Amino acid sequence: MKKSLLILLLTISMTTLSFGAAFNIDFVFTGGTIPSSTFGGDAGQVGIWSTETAGGTGNMTDILGVVTSTTFNGGGFNEFVGGGDPLYEDLFRDRAAFDQVWQFEILNLDPGEYMFWLYAGPSGSGEFSVESDSVTTNYSSISALTSSAIPVTVTAGNRVFFLSDSSAGDEGVAALQIVPIPEPSIAALSLIALPLALRRRRS
Repeated sequence: MKKSLLILLLTISMTTLSFGAAFNIDFVFTGGTIPSSTFGGDAGQVGIWSTETAGGTGNMTDILGVVTSTTFNGGGFNEFVGGGDPLYEDLFRDRAAFDQVWQFEILNLDPGEYMFWLYAGPSGSGEFSVESDSVTTNYSSISALTSSAIPVTVTAGNRVFFLSDSSAGDEGVAALQIVPIPEPSIAALSLIALPLALRRRRS
């Protein structure tokens, strides 16, 4: 009985703590450098940074360096040379924005809750909308050379679509971090119960 309980708790813990892949993406027009894997950005998410280029499409590489089934489709890229905090230079200095109506979509994300950290270029992002599973939310412009955390829920649709509202000036975005949020309830319960089961097993 105790062995069965231990196996059940381990199974619950492992399944509830497994969640969608995480991504650090530096939008790049041509060339440029990307941040080190030790740089966690505003999301505090260390790991490999991958690049997406003008009109880019294809499978995305996660922060562990694994090529996933999640795909990126982009459009409206153009280039700028950014600046700002030296710690963020590799994000903002590498010709990584849009100066027209910008848009991109993420496909085949695992269902779940995410925080999308979107970084604006040196002229701000401009107003934009985010569509996920046929629900559209409008956002005001992100200030120049800063980021904003955007909560996103992915269910059966597995698609997240970003679209700018205008093409004024050099407004655009420079980078994106996709951070999955684990389900806390059952996982927390199982992690609390697991040491008790282990202690009983030893006694």
